[in-house]
Amino acid sequence: MLSFDAPVYWNEILAFAKVGGGVETDTWRKARLALPLEHCRAALNDLIEKIQFRNCRVNESFLRALHLSRLRS
Repeated sequence: MLSFDAPVYWNEILAFAKVGGGVETDTWRKARLALPLEHCRAALNDLIEKIQFRNCRVNESFLRALHLSRLRS
């Protein structure tokens, strides 16, 4: 029901997640080395900030798909 913006470096995280071949293969090692630890930390910290309720927005499309309307206060 809620959405949030993607964290910084999220595309790098997704690209690493899609690396095939399993852990400890040459492909995996190269991908791991290409993803700086600082980017991982920044992405996690930004994700923690963005998923906080105050930073989220109502996903109107999702509510419409469920035939619900936004609650008003």
